Amino acid sequence: MKNYNIQCTLALFALLASSALTANVLEISNDSQYQQHILNRQGPAIIKFSANWCGVCQSIRKPFEELADEAEFKDSVLFASVDVDSMENLSKQNSIIGVPTFLYVRNGQKKGQDIGVQDMDKFKENMRGNIEKNLQPDGEDAGMSQQAPAPEKKGIPWGDMFARAKAIFFLMLSKLRELIIWLCQNIIKLLGG
Repeated sequence: MKNYNIQCTLALFALLASSALTANVLEISNDSQYQQHILNRQGPAIIKFSANWCGVCQSIRKPFEELADEAEFKDSVLFASVDVDSMENLSKQNSIIGVPTFLYVRNGQKKGQDIGVQDMDKFKENMRGNIEKNLQPDGEDAGMSQQAPAPEKKGIPWGDMFARAKAIFFLMLSKLRELIIWLCQNIIKLLGG
């Protein structure tokens, strides 16, 4: 019994130590936290909207935490995470239609949004680029202020269409999951369980 207690104590200590290592990603679990830490924040923030059932969300959890711990972001950019299933209203307020979704906010104002992950191998590299693109201080453009603006592209906006199609796919996938759960629950009820 004594060894069992020691093992439980060590496991609890390891769990607490591992959670301390990821302390740079704020888990938002209620609306007042979101108001306080995101909307009232003076400075940049990245909010990852994800779900426990989402495989991609689980795959990017560790790299997202590693980015939050990097020296260039640790003290300047707030990294936060929201579970879409437990914070449905917040997800709806932010028009989250697929997971993972990354919301880029500066001084309480939405500056950009990305849905999904294009390339798992380049996730951190792509996130750095998105941080640079979406979270520059007002009035600064990462050295691009001397350059002429890029000419507008004409024709079919394939990038926008792809992003919308992907968002619709994730929404349909989410609704399909809800339907399957509902069916299973009703079958269990019918069978008397």
